[in-house]
Amino acid sequence: MNTTMTEGEQKELYRLNIGKWDLDKAVSLLEVAVKHTSTTVEYEALVTSAIIHYARPFSFNEKEKDAKATSRVPARVIDKFTTDERSLHERILDRRNKAIAHAEWNEFPVGIDLETRVLSSKRYSVYPEFLDAHPFLALAKKLLQRLHNEVADHVLRLP
Repeated sequence: MNTTMTEGEQKELYRLNIGKWDLDKAVSLLEVAVKHTSTTVEYEALVTSAIIHYARPFSFNEKEKDAKATSRVPARVIDKFTTDERSLHERILDRRNKAIAHAEWNEFPVGIDLETRVLSSKRYSVYPEFLDAHPFLALAKKLLQRLHNEVADHVLRLP
C-alpha cells in the first residue's frame, strides 16, 4: 500500500473503480436497449440488467471487516444530481431492491378467490415504468463520468 494513501482511501478507490465497471456495463446495456421497442423481451432484459449494474455500487457489497474495498461508493458521487435525476436514481435503486433482486409482495401481489380456488397474481415488469430508457441512459452516463473523475482525483493524489 502507498504510504501517502490511507487504507480507507485505498478501499474507497477500489470500490469506485469497481463501480465504474458496473456503470460502464449499465451504459452499454442501455445503449442497446434504446434500439428496441419498449414492449419487447429484449428491451426488458437489457433494462433489467442495466438496473442491476447501476444499483450495485450503492448496495452493501463487502461484509467482512478485512474487505479490500469499501462496501459502497460514497454518497458524494450523486451530490450534483438535479432533483429529477435524484428521483430517477432513487426509483432505480428501489426497483432493484423491491422488484428485481427481491420480490416484495407489493410488487408481485397474489390473491385467491376462495370460492373458485383460483389464484390471481401480477408480475413486475420494467414496462411501463421505464417506457423510455433515454433518461436512465443519460443518468448512467453522468454517474459514470463522476466515478471516472473520483478515481482520477484519487490517483492524482498519489506521489
